[in-house]
Amino acid sequence: MNRGKSITDAYGSASLQASDPVDYFQHFTHRRTPLMVVVSPQDTVVSSAKNGGRLAHLARAAGASLQLVQVSSQHLTYGYVNAEVGRQIGAFFLQHR
Repeated sequence: MNRGKSITDAYGSASLQASDPVDYFQHFTHRRTPLMVVVSPQDTVVSSAKNGGRLAHLARAAGASLQLVQVSSQHLTYGYVNAEVGRQIGAFFLQHR
C-alpha cells in the first residue's frame, strides 16, 4: 500500500496537499522544532514504516527534537490511546512549552 492510500484509508478524503507534515521538513533544518511520533508495527491502516517512521527519520535528519513512542496495536485502539501514552504526550508538551 502506498503512503497516500494508507492515509486516505485512515482519514478519508482530506487533502494531503496542505496538511502532510512530511512535505514541511525542507524548512525544519537547524530549527529546534519538537516532534512526538506515535507508531505501531501492528498498524495495518497507517504503516509505521511508511508514515511515522519516515516522519521520524526526516525530523532527525533536519535536527528536530524527536520523541518516538512505539505502541503495539491496531490504529487508534486501546494500545494506541491509553493512560500511559497520554502521560507521555502530556510530559512531552510540558517539556516543550
